[in-house]
Amino acid sequence: SVYGRQFRVDAAESTTPQSSLQVLKFLSSGAIKGIGPSTATKIVEKFREETLEIIENNPLKLSQIRGISEEKALLISQEYKKQYGIRDIMLSLSKFKITPVEASNIFKILGVNCVELIKENPYLLCTHEIGFSFERVEEIAHFFEVPEDNMNRLAAGVEFVLRRNLLNGHTCLPRNKLVDVAIKLLSVKRDKIEDCIDNMVGCLQVAERIIDSTKYIFINEYAAAEEYIAAKIRSVVDN
Repeated sequence: SVYGRQFRVDAAESTTPQSSLQVLKFLSSGAIKGIGPSTATKIVEKFREETLEIIENNPLKLSQIRGISEEKALLISQEYKKQYGIRDIMLSLSKFKITPVEASNIFKILGVNCVELIKENPYLLCTHEIGFSFERVEEIAHFFEVPEDNMNRLAAGVEFVLRRNLLNGHTCLPRNKLVDVAIKLLSVKRDKIEDCIDNMVGCLQVAERIIDSTKYIFINEYAAAEEYIAAKIRSVVDN
């Protein structure tokens, strides 16, 4: 070989620094916003191997060090948790090609327990704020062996159908049509979809309106927008 013996890495795992020297090098690197080399030295001299545990779980102890206020101590802890929360997402969901930008957004929306929350309910990734496609989350849910009739899956599927129809200019769908499409998408029985929609209406996840004796299902914000516009039009006509 032109370049000599070559190596191939099939897997790698990031580990948390353990010894005082490792912790000092880690904190001195600027990895945690608010801690420079001088502050890192003071912290590690004070807390030794317990430094990272204190930063994560008992950050107010950092205020014992001159130059670190309680407010700054809490900000350091938040930054540490943010960095490691994003890392945990990347490691746990790397097989699903979660990008660093996506991982940061997931952490921002779901918080420090985001990995556990996603394992319990992958369909949280379908929320409008995070914006993963239903098809993409189906792959993640399959990996975590989420049952086909899981209520979180059904609710995400129903909302997916409603939002997809927004692209066709429909702010709502007749309930019967929504049920028919959802059955094909989710491969479950009609009564499961009916129960899911009833639950979503009851929990205010979607809105149900009766128009000319037909039940329609809306995404909440679009129901509110249509009713607002209708009220404005009525006020203009009445005047």
